[in-house]
Formats: sequence, structure tokens, C-alpha cells
Amino acid sequence: MELKDEHLIEKIVQGDKKAFSLFIDRYEKFIFRLAFRLLQSEEEAEDVTQEVLIKVWEKAHLLPSSAKISTWLYKITTNHCLNILYRRKIVRFVGLSSNTFPIEHYSPFQDTWRKEKWSIVMESIKELSPRQQTIIVLSKFENLSAKEIAKILNIKPGAVDARLFRALKKLSKIVRNKLENCQKIKKEKK
Repeated sequence: MELKDEHLIEKIVQGDKKAFSLFIDRYEKFIFRLAFRLLQSEEEAEDVTQEVLIKVWEKAHLLPSSAKISTWLYKITTNHCLNILYRRKIVRFVGLSSNTFPIEHYSPFQDTWRKEKWSIVMESIKELSPRQQTIIVLSKFENLSAKEIAKILNIKPGAVDARLFRALKKLSKIVRNKLENCQKIKKEKK
């Protein structure tokens, strides 16, 4: 019989190592995937995964019984990743490969153009601030609601919407400029 998350946390709070092992089996990939998307470094994502799991073991008693574990893990993982990014002082956030998300296939030309645009979007995300990148990743790639993002980032849902709007507006401007530059280069080659 599989333990529900609430019971699993209760057992971890009691110091049950088997329950913690089950928790690791259940959530380790989830934590790693998010950390890797945010940091784009396998080694750092592994480190963050270990740090988050240690924090779960040490702080499980702080999780309110009504809280959703995934939201708690998003929050802890995102905070660890933001700390690393701020320490690095390099904004090279979220460089997901085009095969991470399915791309519909039409003609080879359309497929190539679609992948090229996707690549431009992903490169453009790296030019946003870490906070803007985080809000886009959580909203558009992790498909979290404004309410869930608000819990993770400790802000109001309205602030999530406003920040997401500004981030997408800035991203749109960056992408548009890059696409215009691509078109200029293509015209010059002719």
C-alpha cells in the first residue's frame, strides 16, 4: 500500500528513515528537473537536490498539514536556485533544449523555422532578470497557477500576474529584436 504524502511527512517528522527513502524515490526527480531547468547545470542541480532533501528531513515538521508538498518543494528548490544564481551573478537561466517540449511537425521548413524561433525564445529568456526568469519558468514551463506561484515566491497572486505580464512583455521585445536581426542578416546574405 502506497502512503499518502501527508502520512509520509508525518512519518518523516517521527524520524522514519524508510519513509524518507520513499519520499526520495517519489520526489527526487521532480526536484532535480526543476533545479536543472533553473540552473542549466547537472552538477548544481544534483547539489540543490541533495540540499532540498536534507532540508525536508530537517524541516518536515514545519510543513503545515494543509500545505501541498509539491508547492513546498517548488518553493524550497526555487529559493536554493535563486541563491546560486545571485551568488554567480551570471544570468544564464533556463536554456531548455527544443526537444524538452513537443513541437508539432508540419513541413521540414516549418519545423526548422519553429525550432529556430524556439531557440531564440530560450536564448532571450536568459537575458531576463532571475526573478523574471523564475516567474516564466514556473508559469509557462511548470504550468503552475498564479496562486501556486504566489505561495512559492511569497507574493500576492496579483503581483504574480503583474510580474508575469512585465516579464512576458520584456521577453517579447527581446525576441522581436532578435527575429528582426535574423531577418536583416538573411536579407544581407541574398
